[in-house]
Parts: sequence; structure tokens; C-alpha cells
Amino acid sequence: MFALLTSVKSDPQFLKSLGQRVQQLRTEKGFTQQELCDKAEIARSQLTRLEQGDLNITVSTLNALATAMGVTPKMVLDF
Repeated sequence: MFALLTSVKSDPQFLKSLGQRVQQLRTEKGFTQQELCDKAEIARSQLTRLEQGDLNITVSTLNALATAMGVTPKMVLDF
């Protein structure tokens, strides 16, 4: 399990794909970055970095974003 987490952390393509998926869902749901951040209670800079593929988020943040968008965490990871 640790090896899997380490490989994900160091995989820039995974982070880029995750960021693109979050941005896709956000725009499909009609949220601006600020609206989603307010609803998920995260900093806008955090969402910006995530969508750019520059931030490896926690499971808690993934869950907060998914809940705010009305989707499951599994749907966010479906890319």
C-alpha cells in the first residue's frame, strides 16, 4: 500500500489528470473556483494548484470537494 501511495505522489501525470477532472466536474456543475472553495471550505489557491496538477491533496480534501459538487469521491477519481 505504501508503495502505491508513494508512486501516486511522484506521478505528475496522475496529479494533472486529477486536476483536469476536478475542473471538468466543477465547470459541469456551474461553479466558479471561488464558489466551490467556499462550499468545500478550502482556499482558492489550493483549488488553483490542484486544477493545475501542482498539488497532491488529502483524502479529506477530495471528499470535501466531491461533497460540495454533489458527486462521490469515486466519480472525481474516474478519469
